[in-house]
Amino acid sequence: MTPVGDKEAEASTVARMLDTFAMGNRITRNELRGFADHEPPPRSPLLIEHMRKVLSILPAPQHSRQLVAFYFRKVEWYTGALHQAWYEDELQQLITCPPEMRPYLVRPCWLCLHLAVLCLSEHLLVPVERESLGLPDEQGQEIARALFLASKELLFASDFYYHHTIEHLQCIILHGVYQYNTDEAADSHWALLGSAIKIAQNLGLNRLGPENKANEEWPGSWQDPVRRDIGRRIWWNIVLLDWSMASAYGSTYLVKPDLPYSLCYSPGKSWITEESPGYGITQLCDGTIEERFLALRKAFPPYMESIEAAQSVADRLDSPNIVFECLLLRMCDQSYILRLHRPYQVMGYGNDEYRYSADRCVQAAKAILLDFHAAWLECPFLLNFWLVPSFVCVAGVVTF
Repeated sequence: MTPVGDKEAEASTVARMLDTFAMGNRITRNELRGFADHEPPPRSPLLIEHMRKVLSILPAPQHSRQLVAFYFRKVEWYTGALHQAWYEDELQQLITCPPEMRPYLVRPCWLCLHLAVLCLSEHLLVPVERESLGLPDEQGQEIARALFLASKELLFASDFYYHHTIEHLQCIILHGVYQYNTDEAADSHWALLGSAIKIAQNLGLNRLGPENKANEEWPGSWQDPVRRDIGRRIWWNIVLLDWSMASAYGSTYLVKPDLPYSLCYSPGKSWITEESPGYGITQLCDGTIEERFLALRKAFPPYMESIEAAQSVADRLDSPNIVFECLLLRMCDQSYILRLHRPYQVMGYGNDEYRYSADRCVQAAKAILLDFHAAWLECPFLLNFWLVPSFVCVAGVVTF
């Protein structure tokens, strides 16, 4: 979003509104009201009944605090979409609110997010962690499933299609972490992701620019810099899901990426012709894509270059998440290199023109397996995230 004080942005917004009007389309409420969250509707008896139902399945306060603490210590790094201080303030309000008043005073959009947080904690807790927290080990996945269903039910009961909030988007993002981690649930989240993208655009998340202007003015509820940062993180999570999952659904992106639609690659020279399968999609050659990956890798913090360096920083800052991030980032990095060259791996064993791609596939796969072994030894909790087993599965096929 461009600040209101920018004259060019103001002119652009006005021109866009006039163009929308001239085309016979209604001007969105967010254009008129500064992209603030929609005002919540009066609570209907049906919504209050839904609130009572989901509130009744919440764990005891001490249990909830333990699960929330676990989430921010071991899970939040994966998305970075929540603000811990704001979240814990709402949690405190929930716990101190008289039980009979909670259906009327607790915000439904936050409660569905809270249920998603509890769901992920229950889902990702390993037995050792459960024992250290003093939590029961029985029926952990059943509890997680019940919390997820309650969160999804309240998400729809709170009418998120019409009343848009960043908490609804945060909830959908966390639903994705759970659904991609469970069997036959990815299609459901992919369908919901399309709505999340449009809601984010309605809220103006796609127009939140960088914090690089002095004395800039922001409209409506985006005047808070913390809220703007959360908005950017939410938007990036949504875009990342769209770009990374689209290949499984026909490679049609809802958010047009600034990256090519296909990762075709030609080592050394252009061999893509009009007869080549990917010619109509892209004409990338001469290592352009790999060069982008290598340039991106150079932007990583220095301590991401090795697990030992990441562990040293994590110990100094008392932040184990740095090691998790390092391992997952390294595996993601090699996975993209693997995806780039894999279409030409087999040809590389019989044709020297593609030998480089075959070698790069094997190198990337071995790097993934080494990082997986390090994760298995140092932080087995990381193996619970669906990305890690998927990377290892592909790497195993490539190497063997």
